[in-house]
Amino acid sequence: MKTFALKTLVGTVAVLAVSTSLLYFLDLPFHYTPLLPLFFTIVCFERHAARRIAAAAAGGVVFFFLGHELPLLFVVVMFFQLYFFVRAAFTVTTFDFLVVLFFALFFSCLIVSADFALYRSAFTGSFPLGDLVFSASSNFGWLVLLFLFYRSELRELFVRSAWL
Repeated sequence: MKTFALKTLVGTVAVLAVSTSLLYFLDLPFHYTPLLPLFFTIVCFERHAARRIAAAAAGGVVFFFLGHELPLLFVVVMFFQLYFFVRAAFTVTTFDFLVVLFFALFFSCLIVSADFALYRSAFTGSFPLGDLVFSASSNFGWLVLLFLFYRSELRELFVRSAWL
């Protein structure tokens, strides 16, 4: 875990706000990008619980007001799922941290995609399997590109200061 500067957490929430607004204005589905899982991996890596929870709550408010028109209950449930899953994933220290980070991001993307597919199936009556598969493969592609081109930056950002 790492103690981030306050400007890092505020900047992360600001990037979430700009990215969410941009996706909304361009009419692109948010679940085709790993935006929320990346936000939660940065926020949940904060050492101090109060700052971590405050940043996650601020991100939830920003996403609810600036993102796609989704019910508050859906956003709250999805944010709780992501928060607890990413926090649990960061307790695994037996593997290389970048491997844990990749799988935490990928499974977080699957959580977002599955939640959105369940939300849509609840209101339309049909399960969008094609959308779910495309969303999962799109997120996988984004994550592979992220880890191919920004591996050293990810290692710098997520260096554990209390490893040994």
